[in-house]
Amino acid sequence: MGNVTSSFTGKKYIYENPSKYTGSTGFVYMGGWGNTNNAVDAGLQHSPKYNDWAPFLLIEGNGGPLTFTPRFEGDQDIQMKFYVPSDGIVALVIYGYDISGTKVEKTYTGAAPGWTASGNGNIIKRMTSIAQIQNHEDYNDGSYIKNVDWYGSFIGPNSVDSVPWRSTETYGYCSSPRNKIFINFVHAGSELIDIILE
Repeated sequence: MGNVTSSFTGKKYIYENPSKYTGSTGFVYMGGWGNTNNAVDAGLQHSPKYNDWAPFLLIEGNGGPLTFTPRFEGDQDIQMKFYVPSDGIVALVIYGYDISGTKVEKTYTGAAPGWTASGNGNIIKRMTSIAQIQNHEDYNDGSYIKNVDWYGSFIGPNSVDSVPWRSTETYGYCSSPRNKIFINFVHAGSELIDIILE
């Protein structure tokens, strides 16, 4: 598949530990792997300090992660689209309100060898996670990310031929550590996720 469109909303509490910075960072993103197993992560990174979201595009072998402006407000519905506009190029589109309150649509692109515009050989993913400093992981540091609501997810070789993301388009799921991740699962394209490291 070469194209995935999804929306997420974080009503109420998308926020890490409000009392101190622990080194944990929340991420809501899409991406996957191309024909050469070249990984891409594309989406939003949360700032515990400002409680807003920075777009990022991390492409294996290109350094990074690279974050971009504008930053987006929390507590809103945001639409994201990840696609391959041409062979070897990936793109992320984010549509929502920036921190000035202006509704914007921004596109970010980068070179990603092995990704095909036809979708042939591409594997797509959608992730909600909390990242921690390597070799300093603490699954009880008090950080959390709550009410990440993925919905309206479509997947396909292009926008015209996209279909709702269902179990028939899904290879597998990952929840680790299982006792810290809570999912209200509707179907493969719609789920509400909390990660609570307490």
